[in-house]
Amino acid sequence: MFSPDNLLSCLTQFPIQHIYLGYSGGLDSHVLLHALHDLKQRYSLPPITAIHINHGLSPHAHEWESHCEGVCEKLKIPFQSFSIKISEDKSQSLEEKAREARYQIFSELMKPNDALLTAHQKNDQAETVLYRLFRGTGLKGLSGMSVAMPYVTGYLLRPLLPYTRQELEVYATTHELQWIEDESNTNTRFDRNFIRHSVLPLLKTRWTEVENHLTRVADFSTEAQILLEDLADQDKKFCEGSVSNTLSIQKLLTLTPERQNNVLRYWFQTFDIALPSQRKLQHIMTDVIHSRADAMPEVIWGTSCVR
Repeated sequence: MFSPDNLLSCLTQFPIQHIYLGYSGGLDSHVLLHALHDLKQRYSLPPITAIHINHGLSPHAHEWESHCEGVCEKLKIPFQSFSIKISEDKSQSLEEKAREARYQIFSELMKPNDALLTAHQKNDQAETVLYRLFRGTGLKGLSGMSVAMPYVTGYLLRPLLPYTRQELEVYATTHELQWIEDESNTNTRFDRNFIRHSVLPLLKTRWTEVENHLTRVADFSTEAQILLEDLADQDKKFCEGSVSNTLSIQKLLTLTPERQNNVLRYWFQTFDIALPSQRKLQHIMTDVIHSRADAMPEVIWGTSCVR
């Protein structure tokens, strides 16, 4: 059973200066907003601001914005709204572009030790794991979403991840909350909606606890990913070259192929650059690391290059 007090452990483990809540007006974010308001009446919490992003994709977008503003006014929680335009780009899905645009706005608001709270819950976690699995993700992708992680100069917190949509619905109904139902959430041309409305219900007819099982997969994958990164950090230190920010090919070749791949991915992440595809990574192994001593090969992806 969900209650506002369940959020305290997540909120009190960091020295948060200001809480920004991504507030769409849907069931999940409305429950989170209401729960934060409840806690604010009983405990000393940092200032809270609700952030609404108007994507302009629905004819009801302005009505939803007004609804969210009215809810926040009633609860006496500061409200900010931002309108965004999403351009047509066939190389990227509408879902991904909308998400990137939202988080760009969130990141610009953040100051040191501020926290961004999003209302992702257990069902979202299950959908995320399946979505990434179907896209051919690795172990890191199967880790799903974290309850807490560093973000910009502060924190990204998802305190509702342990709770199902059904549990949040019970809370919302009990407190007579009025939330927005976005008609696009039933449109199965979007990948996540297809998983939510077509794939997961079918899986649940045979494996009724599938969402809990997928959450467990995410937890195990997170643990394994942490171990891989610990190993990669040790291997990176071992393989550091004589020139700053380089790796020694001679030292790399003493590792197994699996550890070579692992340390290369980790090395790229330290530069905050996009990881190469599996095919590009294979080219780095064969064309660069295993090249002749007198060769000058290079592998390029995006704006990055390995020589």
